[in-house]
Amino acid sequence: MSNGNQITQTVRNMVGWGRTVIASVDAHHEPVSTALDGQSNLSAAEWDKWLRGLRNALAHATDDLLTKAGVLARERGDDIALREARDQAQGKAFGEVVRTRGLLDAIDSSQSRRYGLEGSTPETADDLVIFGNNAIAGLRGADETLEGMGVSVQTGVLADELEPAIAELASRIEDLRREEKEADAALVARDRAIAHWRKTYRSVANMLVGAFEMAGENELAERVRPTVRRTAGVENPPAADEPVDNPEPVEA
Repeated sequence: MSNGNQITQTVRNMVGWGRTVIASVDAHHEPVSTALDGQSNLSAAEWDKWLRGLRNALAHATDDLLTKAGVLARERGDDIALREARDQAQGKAFGEVVRTRGLLDAIDSSQSRRYGLEGSTPETADDLVIFGNNAIAGLRGADETLEGMGVSVQTGVLADELEPAIAELASRIEDLRREEKEADAALVARDRAIAHWRKTYRSVANMLVGAFEMAGENELAERVRPTVRRTAGVENPPAADEPVDNPEPVEA
């Protein structure tokens, strides 16, 4: 698996193998079609159309896979940025709650309890929002001036000062939740694209293997043969001019 906003190595390998097969058809469809002229009662032109049709089907599936994988990678990248923003907002809100409680306690230790700020300040973002909003409602509802120990504070002002940090944290939480839903949807779409690519790649490549072998192009057939590891995306594709050695078991 990849980290953050990277496309997985498995998908990159699949795209590489798809492009290997596509490049093989692009480079060799004309001589192969000529060699197959008359085979299965098809002319060279008909063979060429068939080969290019297979090529286009695989190209579409490969492009779609890359697109869907890119969308998922970007969604996951956004998720990282939003988590960082949420964490920063949480730290700020935590600090504002502690500051507000400190001002109340400086007047009288009972004031924190009165306005719902007694006990430990919540460590989780969702709980901190609930805790903060409860205090804001209490402070604003009281709307009074508190005095003691040489300190004078207006509860409405305390509510106004605390509210922006709590509101920002709540907004960041919602942003992250929305992004997580979008990332989940992108993952489903990417996985469906993988399934479609594997089916298309396996079918197209197997048909090309047969056509290349009929044309006497056994080396080309080995280059595009859809092995288990290639179809699964666990084998790195070769460079364009690198021969494929030691062919592996073929998927049915």
